[in-house]
Amino acid sequence: MDEDKKAIRILSFDNGGPGTFSQLLIVKEYMSRIAHDSEADECDIHPADYFDLMGGVGFGGFAALLLGYLGLDVDKALETLLNIATAIPSTSSDDQTTLEENTKSLLKVVSEAMKECGIAVDVKMYDKSVSPPKCKVAMYAATIANLSHPVTFRTYARRGLNTNLTIVNAICSTLASPSIFAPVIVRNGPRQQKYVGGVHGANNPTRELLKEAGSIFGEDACIAQILSIGAGRPRVSHLDHATLAGVNRVLEALAMDCEGVAAELSTRLSGVEAYLRLNVDRGMESAGMHDWHDLGSIETHTSAYMDDPSIQESVEASLQRIHGRIGLVTLREINYANNQSIRVTRAPPTDLAAKIAEANDTIALIKALLEWLRALHTKESTRLLGCSCF
Repeated sequence: MDEDKKAIRILSFDNGGPGTFSQLLIVKEYMSRIAHDSEADECDIHPADYFDLMGGVGFGGFAALLLGYLGLDVDKALETLLNIATAIPSTSSDDQTTLEENTKSLLKVVSEAMKECGIAVDVKMYDKSVSPPKCKVAMYAATIANLSHPVTFRTYARRGLNTNLTIVNAICSTLASPSIFAPVIVRNGPRQQKYVGGVHGANNPTRELLKEAGSIFGEDACIAQILSIGAGRPRVSHLDHATLAGVNRVLEALAMDCEGVAAELSTRLSGVEAYLRLNVDRGMESAGMHDWHDLGSIETHTSAYMDDPSIQESVEASLQRIHGRIGLVTLREINYANNQSIRVTRAPPTDLAAKIAEANDTIALIKALLEWLRALHTKESTRLLGCSCF
């Protein structure tokens, strides 16, 4: 099948601090299965080869950049991310001088880490003189002028105005949690912009990525897989003590909420098999947003979640869609559904999906499609015979 006509695959990372460790472990489960099936070493399996668009916020955005733009395998991405996460400041402060010093430290740590990855400090997110990676990456942040409007940092060209920061500044912007860091300042003078991490209402960036995909691939492009990975279900926000620190903690938790978007999409896309939300649902409630020194429990809870038979089944079906790249719903149908539930025809069985995807000529494609239609007809006839008619 023509590569341009294959259905697209999207990977979305929530903003989640240490929960990004859990997110990468979930991606590692996918890559481990692919490595086993293809009899390859895991270090030779790269997520960038299996997704067309990745995106995220905060450390989720950084993970998307490491996997999608730099093309790292999961273990190398984990190593790079954890080296940065444990080296940057992680304590909240109300002192402006401390916040500014923390931002200087963030810029220094990220610059050094990118140099080790072969990325110079002045390299932009998109450079038209360099052939961009096949997997496109979008990271999100906000300006202090409008915290509810996501600013998109892209590794690719797109029609219209684009915010093209250096890779270092883009990473620091999406990581700059306001409770720890002063805004990342880009450009001096009257056009100065101040970026902070986290976007109210978009810390689960799946909706933004679906819109982005429409502008990249066209609204008539079909979707093979929308994989939205959460950073662990949070505890219910409540105020223990009416102190400034307590209020700030609750406000930060509310601002970082990702479950509202997840609930909306789960309802709206309930009939779309291509949409899958994976998010560890138990055990990570006590994980702090900035505590990177106790990851053992996160690994344990993620492993338990992934071992659940229903999750195992969902992951296997997801892998088949990623490989088969057969889509039955378009971006137009998803993006303009007006929050109404979308119902689509069920996808063909995975063995037929593989045949359709592998068809390299018109005759083979027609044969595969006819086999699918016969299977659907047989299934529908069986259903009708089993019904009572009055």
